Amino acid sequence: MKVGNIVLLDDLTINKIAAGEVIENPSAAIKEMVENSIDAGATSIIVEVKNGGKSLIKIIDNGKGIAKEDIPLSIERHATSKLKQIEDLEKIDSFGFRGEALASIASISKMTIISKTNDDLTATKMVVEAGEILEISEDTGKNGTTIIIENLFFNVPVRYKFLKNDATEFRYIKSMLEKIAISNPSVAIKLINNGKEVLKTSGNGKLEDVIYVLFGKRISQNLVKVNYFEGEIEVTGFIGNTTIAVDSRKDELFFLNKRYIQNKTLYSSADEAFKGDAGIGKFSFAIINLKMPPSFYDVNIHPTKKEVKFKDEALVYRVLYTAIKNAVLSKEFLGNKAIEENKEYVNSEFKYVTNHFFNLDNNKTDLETDNTNNVESNNNDEVIKRENARKIDYKFIRD
Repeated sequence: MKVGNIVLLDDLTINKIAAGEVIENPSAAIKEMVENSIDAGATSIIVEVKNGGKSLIKIIDNGKGIAKEDIPLSIERHATSKLKQIEDLEKIDSFGFRGEALASIASISKMTIISKTNDDLTATKMVVEAGEILEISEDTGKNGTTIIIENLFFNVPVRYKFLKNDATEFRYIKSMLEKIAISNPSVAIKLINNGKEVLKTSGNGKLEDVIYVLFGKRISQNLVKVNYFEGEIEVTGFIGNTTIAVDSRKDELFFLNKRYIQNKTLYSSADEAFKGDAGIGKFSFAIINLKMPPSFYDVNIHPTKKEVKFKDEALVYRVLYTAIKNAVLSKEFLGNKAIEENKEYVNSEFKYVTNHFFNLDNNKTDLETDNTNNVESNNNDEVIKRENARKIDYKFIRD
């Protein structure tokens, strides 16, 4: 009988392949583990790295810990405490849920896990190399979890070869942890690089204090609060006032239920909100968190979870636009003189009317009608809508 060419891969090979999708570099490994710490209720997380995380990553948290009997399962693929069935994806609000991260990291490094729960008398230590458990023993330690990763990608030379130099890999790590610190101001985060402390947040719950640590005094003293609710969507955060403007998006950060995301709908909405006579005409400093039910979006479309798909993009666009536009037209943003000049637009109880972006035919204003008449009759309705949306900046009505 002829032997076929298709074979079943062994578990180690499967985990190495999965690691390439989930763990691109030391920063990605740290992100997965720090998010696990936050999911475990940690209020203090210490991250120590050497050589850009290539030779050593050490993470210490004060979370609830891993039960002794669960520690061996923690490095099994698709073993998770956060997801029981497919329907849970509609409700889950934790950072991790696939049960892949630790298994992937363990398969491409030497990993040591030391963990203790409040119910355990002693801590449990497990040593793993290339996915194989070498040791499980009792150990001393406080409640929480310590994970030590040595020689990441030691058995995947092709992946290791594509890592950047130590300084660049460390910049990736620091940038990622800064975003986690921003979205979790109640968690004290410390970063140590080659024995030197380079980042420390207090964990006092004040986002403005995190902004001060990361961006300095000038920006932290020129912030305008964003706080808006509509239905089940809440938008909070800060934008910089008219003295703060940047030429790129690097300081325009969006978070969805505390997870940093990149999304064209959000960028487009923010760009439009900052336009107009009251806007700054450039990118603004902005740190915005959107809070909404998990059923409103799908984060399960890419291993990094940076990309999301909103089920109603028009709704999200409109709510974010309204939140930012209200802040842009506030006294704190414009200053007293501008408030007097633009007082017909500035009232904290005003609400932005955005029907012209999505429902023009049902909500035409006189200006829209005039603009429509100026468009050649052979243009289709969609072209008319785009032209109107471009020409009309905004209008406000009292609630």
